[in-house]
Parts: sequence; structure tokens; C-alpha cells
Amino acid sequence: MSIQGKKITVVMFGFLIACISGLFIARYNMGGVFLEHSQNIKTLSIFLVMCTLIVFFISLTAGRYKDISKIIYMGFAVRLITLMAIGFFGILPYTYDSGWDGLAQHLLVNWHSGSWDGAFIESPNVRYYTFLATAVYYIFGYNPIFMMLLNVLWGTLTIVVIYSIANLLFDKKSAIISASFIAFWPTHIMFSAMNMRDSLAVLLMVLFILNFLKWIKTPKASLLLNVLLLIIGNTLIRSQNAVIISVVAAPIIFYFLFKRSDPYLKPIYIMVGIVGVLGAVAAMYALGYSSYLDIDYITREMNYRADGGAAYLTSLNYTSWLDVLLYLPLRFIYFLFSPFLWDVSNTPQALSAIEGLLLMAMSVVVLRKRKMIGKITKNKHLLWAFVIFCIIGLGANSIIDSNSGTAVRHKLQYLSVIFVLYGATKYKHSEEQ
Repeated sequence: MSIQGKKITVVMFGFLIACISGLFIARYNMGGVFLEHSQNIKTLSIFLVMCTLIVFFISLTAGRYKDISKIIYMGFAVRLITLMAIGFFGILPYTYDSGWDGLAQHLLVNWHSGSWDGAFIESPNVRYYTFLATAVYYIFGYNPIFMMLLNVLWGTLTIVVIYSIANLLFDKKSAIISASFIAFWPTHIMFSAMNMRDSLAVLLMVLFILNFLKWIKTPKASLLLNVLLLIIGNTLIRSQNAVIISVVAAPIIFYFLFKRSDPYLKPIYIMVGIVGVLGAVAAMYALGYSSYLDIDYITREMNYRADGGAAYLTSLNYTSWLDVLLYLPLRFIYFLFSPFLWDVSNTPQALSAIEGLLLMAMSVVVLRKRKMIGKITKNKHLLWAFVIFCIIGLGANSIIDSNSGTAVRHKLQYLSVIFVLYGATKYKHSEEQ
């Protein structure tokens, strides 16, 4: 048996002992999602088999990325422990989104009866994530713990992707620091252990960013196909991503295609680009995504998301696109750094406020070291594409979001820009010392 094989065997054996022990403790003490929905030996067995397969896959991944293998294992461990706390002990204040689960449970009954209609779900992103949850329940049986376990896997893989982005832009040591931030970022850990779409949404977004940057660096047809497929995946999981990605990525793709084309073919590329833009606009209108650019939709969504005790800037109302532009800087700051200490009214908000302070400190360091970041990057074109895309993504979400609880989830898709840039400054600072 090889050294890597022995490592995998040891990890899996230790995991199974810990998992079985935890299950028995949970079975005879406290109740959570797992015990609430099912207590039979079949569900327990399926869960253990899924855990074993996921641990095996994580071990193979860690073996491939040896520089961050320990970070991958620890990141997976803290997410799995969080899942145990939620699913078996029920000791965390927020367990899983019962809305997703209720829709999937309702749809599951239809599937078992032979009806595959999902038209009762109005929102596209709700529909497709619910289809995914229902498919998992259809295969393994109904229990939210199965979707939560998959979210743990997706959250762990996000660590690897952010490491790859940072390594592509800078170097391995900077990438290790960037991967460490996402591995132990509290809100990402929490949402990676729940039955919510955020873990998958973050993974799909950073995968898109990675493949997009790779395509800019090496324009291969296979990478462009990956980019297009990930645009579809991001759109299905969160429909407003269709507009954000199209507005930002499409011009960059056209720019690099035009720049690298033969001089005699540039007029053709211009015509193709014009047709492509018109076609994309037509497709957005045909599929209903153009509504996300409507001021009435923005106002309606902003008012809807301002409900609850974590709302902020409720007095700012849009009457035109000029108001959107004028309020954008302030809303951007609140979206990225809230809740602030003066807004804290409970423990979860206090923890989020600490994250906001940390993000603020990291952002200040990045701004101070911006010139040095430009000097040490491997490719300035890639760096600018990465920063512009994430900043516009944060800005687009800040226009609508008016609730720090919602903002905490939505900004996770783009926080890689802070982690990666701060990782570069931190490594350079350590080297100078």
C-alpha cells in the first residue's frame, strides 16, 4: 500500500469511529434534524456510506493539493462538526431553511406518484435548487441531513478553488493564506452545513471565476465551454447572476477575442460581437431576466429584503437610476461590512459584526498595498479581470440587499477578492520582515 493510500485509510478509519460515536451519543441524548425526520437504521446506514465516500473523495483531493492538504482536512472537519451540531444535537439557533425543504418534500410526493411537474414553484432559482434537493431525497430517502452533507462537500471544495485562483494570480504561499481564510470563515462554515443554496452558489461562482481567468490566460475552446456551462449553472442556482455575469464577463470575453484575432478578421469579430450583444439582450428579455434591470423590481426587492430586525438604510428609497448611483457607495459599505457594532442586538449579529470588522481591516491593508499587489501578480490582465468582476458583483448585490442577514450570505460569492488580495499582501509583508 502506498503512503497516500495509508493516509486515506487512516483518515477514513478515524472518521468512521468519530462519526459512529457521535451518532450513538446523539441518538440517546439530544435531537436535531436527523432524529426529527428519521430514526431508522436505513437512514443511518445511508448517511454513513455517503460520509465514507465523501471522506474518500476529500482525501484524494487533499493528496492532489499537498500544499493545503491539512487546510482541506481541517476545513472539512469544522464543517462536518457544524453539521453534527445542527443535524444530530440541534444546539445551534438556526438549523436549515425549512422553506427549501418544505417545497422539496411536497415535490417528492408528486415524484413518487409519477407526476414530475414543478410549476408550483414560482422563482427559477428556487425551482432548480428544489429539484436538486428533491432528486437527492428521491435517491436516498427524505431527510435534510443528506443535502446538508452535500453542502459540506461543496463548501470544502471551495477551499481548493480559491487556492487555485490565488495561485494563478500570485504564488503558492499567497494561495495558502487565501485558502486558510475561506476554510475557517465562520459564515461560510455555517452555510456549508445547512440545507440552503449558498454553499453551492459560492462554489459555482468561484469555479466560474477560475475558469474565466484560465480562459483569459490561455484561450482554449474547452475552457470557454466550461465558462459557458458555469454561466448556466450560476444562473440556475441564483437567477440574478445571469445579469451580473453577462454585463461583466461578456465584454471581457469579446475584448480578448478581438485583441487576439487576426487584423484582417477584426471587422468580422466586431460584427459578430454586435450580433452577440443583441442576441444576449434578446435572450434576457425572452427568458425574463431583463426584469432585474427594472427600477420597479429593484425597489420592490429592496423593500422586501428590508424586513426584519437586521434591516439597514430603510429610509433610502429609489425613484430613478440616478438615486441608485448616488446611494451606491453608502449601500456598498453597508453590504460589505454590516452589521456594525451599533446595530448588534443578538449573538449571531455580534459574530457577523466581528466578521465585518475583519473585512474592513483587510480591505484597508489591500488598499494600502495596491501598488505592491500590481507588481507581484503573475498577470495584470487576470488580476484586473478578477477584481473588476468581484467588485461589480458586490456592487450589484448591494443595490438591492437591505438586510445584513441576507448580505452575509450574498457577499460570500465575491469575498474571494478580499481573501486573495489580502493573502498576497500578507505573504509579501512576511517576506519583507
